[in-house]
Amino acid sequence: MLIGHRYEHTPDGDLRIRSYNWAQTGLALFIGPCALIIPLLFVGDAIARQHQPFPSLGPLPLLVIFLGFLLLMTLGLGLLLYTEIRETLLLSTRNGIARHSTTDMLGLREELRGEFALQAPKELVLRRRLYRTSADTTLWLVMDDDSEHPLSPVNVPVVPGSRQTDRWVDALAGYLHVPVRTVQLDPEPPAAVLAPAMPALPPRKRFISRKRRKKAARQARLGTPINDAGTKPAPRTVPANIRVFFALLGAFLAALELNHLISLVNALTTGSIRVAGYHSGASTYYWSEQPYSFAFLVLFGIVMVPLVGAFAYQCLRLAVTGHMKPTA
Repeated sequence: MLIGHRYEHTPDGDLRIRSYNWAQTGLALFIGPCALIIPLLFVGDAIARQHQPFPSLGPLPLLVIFLGFLLLMTLGLGLLLYTEIRETLLLSTRNGIARHSTTDMLGLREELRGEFALQAPKELVLRRRLYRTSADTTLWLVMDDDSEHPLSPVNVPVVPGSRQTDRWVDALAGYLHVPVRTVQLDPEPPAAVLAPAMPALPPRKRFISRKRRKKAARQARLGTPINDAGTKPAPRTVPANIRVFFALLGAFLAALELNHLISLVNALTTGSIRVAGYHSGASTYYWSEQPYSFAFLVLFGIVMVPLVGAFAYQCLRLAVTGHMKPTA
């Protein structure tokens, strides 16, 4: 079984559940070393073929290649250092403690996901959504004081009705001697609402002054409540390692965008566009000789300008601010 749980009963009477996801681990073990080796093989092959890598490239294309190699190696190193493959849930009724922790692939870092006092547990609540994916299903331990603690694993999905999930829930309920209650959220799909017999009249537009519109926009940017009905969700903080990765990705995309813009301007002013290839070499297309190929390459380059620029801006904004905009 590639994804599942392993149950251990210690001599002290504790229950230790180790969750594993060998599919995720194998993917990380394949992508991580490949991302570290590919740049070295690329440079080694270029040196073996031409005795010096990229002899005819300018400083900006060399910067793009260097940032791309650095981004690949950072991705590979990040996967090896931060992929959580070992996950342990320890329940000890003897000591009255519950502990949920994860360990990275190399075993150098252990992160404590949660730890709470295991005293007077009341019930296990399995919250499932009927019309959404199984990733929205979570298991919670409710105490006598109505406090709730999540028990769902990070790497293993909770699929209601599956044999693996039922065995996992039964093991927890049997050890804690508590009942299991299933709470079904979203009892009706949004599309099940019947249409009214007569179309409703559109609401009357209320006049809003320019000063009030500016004030509402300023409050929305600052994240302050716009009205008494609700508040804007707070942005989520991004960890430092994720910010470093997005900084490298944004710098790579920005350098690629600048190099692309320079090539596009040269193509429009000179009537020739140069397309580089690693094994086949560079090819030049002229407007006077290959008008269709030249027009296609120029139009494709124009379309790529706003797309790459938007991705570069968002990556750099996330790296600088360290906050992810809320989706709701």
